[in-house]
Amino acid sequence: MLQLIYRHNLFLLFIHIFTISISAQVRNGSVEYGLIFAEDKELENSVMATYFAEAKKNAKYITFTLNFNKDEMCFFKNSILNIDGVDTTFSTVFSGVNGKTYRNRNSDIILNEQYNNNLGNIIVTNELKTNWTLTKETKLIDNYLCYKATMTIDIVNSVGTFKRQIVAWYCPKIPVPFGPKGYGGLPGLILELQEKGAIIGAKKISLNLKEIVIAKPIQGKFLTQKELNDKIEKK
Repeated sequence: MLQLIYRHNLFLLFIHIFTISISAQVRNGSVEYGLIFAEDKELENSVMATYFAEAKKNAKYITFTLNFNKDEMCFFKNSILNIDGVDTTFSTVFSGVNGKTYRNRNSDIILNEQYNNNLGNIIVTNELKTNWTLTKETKLIDNYLCYKATMTIDIVNSVGTFKRQIVAWYCPKIPVPFGPKGYGGLPGLILELQEKGAIIGAKKISLNLKEIVIAKPIQGKFLTQKELNDKIEKK
């Protein structure tokens, strides 16, 4: 019996060391994410119901890319081929993704480069301090074991301040603290993110590429999210 327990513990130790060894070899990567929308009774019973239905229908045409190395990441929506009768405008709006997002692992500041019809090219700075609650719940995403984490954040816009729950599934085997839309601070890459009804989930994961492009936004007027909200409200 003692010998059986010893062998079992030895096996677990081997798996642990093997996982650490594989994780330590991850230098960079690129993840393609897809988009779906979960049921949202609040939206489905509001004046936005028609737009939300259109967003759900055409979400399958939208993909995103997250490029990362050990220190930096950028996240953006991929170009969409023209498809007759398909309008992904509402899918993009409800996804909450606007422009390109950049983050350094040593900073809580997220840089979001976007274009505004009135202001031109701007770089919106947001401070996102994470306070995740880690759980033991797991699931496989593209054969990667992921763990569930949740947190609640405040969303501030011209209408007011709202509480929003964020659900993330992160993968310790890819040990970088990044994720879609600049979310991060977890002991592994976020392979699925749910923010309100929008679910951004990994479809293709490529690691240790010969070349990876991560460009920090520098061209544009820097504004905080509050400054941008104030300018939009005035318009």
